[in-house]
Amino acid sequence: MAFLDRRRAERFDCALEIEEVNKQPCPYTYLRDISHLGAQIETSYQFAMGNSIEVGLSLPAETGVGKRAYRLAGRVVWIIESEQGPKRYRIGLSFFNPFTEATKILSQFH
Repeated sequence: MAFLDRRRAERFDCALEIEEVNKQPCPYTYLRDISHLGAQIETSYQFAMGNSIEVGLSLPAETGVGKRAYRLAGRVVWIIESEQGPKRYRIGLSFFNPFTEATKILSQFH
């Protein structure tokens, strides 16, 4: 069966550490890809479909834009649980408001 890509915007792969989720420390949580409409997050913390999530993310200075902190807020639209090892989750996040700087900043990782 062929994979159907339903994304409405180009995503950029990345591996950036997320510092906190919903204003709480969330170690070992990573941003795996992002577009101006949404993102994929990998974490060991459980979330439910429809949960609102706000993440705090700081881009390292080497990105060329200097060290900048961002707050990204959205709703969980899908969840995939790991099948082996310690429980990890891939979470699809749809942003409430488009993150217009995503393409400019994260294209540097491409």
